[in-house]
Amino acid sequence: MVMNSVAQTFDNIIRHRRSVRLFDPAVPFDSSAITRSIQRAVLAPNSSNMQLWEFHHIKDP
Repeated sequence: MVMNSVAQTFDNIIRHRRSVRLFDPAVPFDSSAITRSIQRAVLAPNSSNMQLWEFHHIKDP
């Protein structure tokens, strides 16, 4: 099966994703990546177009 570039990119993301459970507070991260992720998440389709989601971006626990 031949995949187009979008399908291939998505497939690559799914196959190589990982779940991080331990974070090192000494290692900086790009907070704009969190903001971009939230901005994309609100565009995702949802059940009956109800927008029953909440996002909490906690910067300092």
